[in-house]
Amino acid sequence: MLIRAVTDLLDKTSKPASESGGYRRLRIFSGTVPTPAGEEQFDHWLEQAYLMVEESDGSDKDKRRRIMESLKGPALELIKAIRLSEADVSADKCLEALESAFGLAESGDDLYFSFRLLQQQPGEKLSDFLRRLERALAKVVQ
Repeated sequence: MLIRAVTDLLDKTSKPASESGGYRRLRIFSGTVPTPAGEEQFDHWLEQAYLMVEESDGSDKDKRRRIMESLKGPALELIKAIRLSEADVSADKCLEALESAFGLAESGDDLYFSFRLLQQQPGEKLSDFLRRLERALAKVVQ
């Protein structure tokens, strides 16, 4: 009887992964230079945001909301401006706009050589390395 009551209570209080989002919250990024204490560096934030977009089962609207929740300052203003012109802009487009605005401006040669020097880090999962490799290659091709 007690076990059944505990089981019922757990069923009522626990949310399935799909309801809770199934993905941890992104850290804050503002686009302010130098990066304020408690905020994420852009490259790391962007990598985590792309992972969230790729791995989360939520709708594109939820993914966009999660991105916007993690932004403030100039970065948030940029996405708000984009949403004014295109209300249903995809999460991927939001990340591309942020990358265009806050990413490092590198020449094609710099990108090519940095791509050629990429190596899997000790302890890095192969899938994470391949995602990093794919993004670097996409930058080179652009």
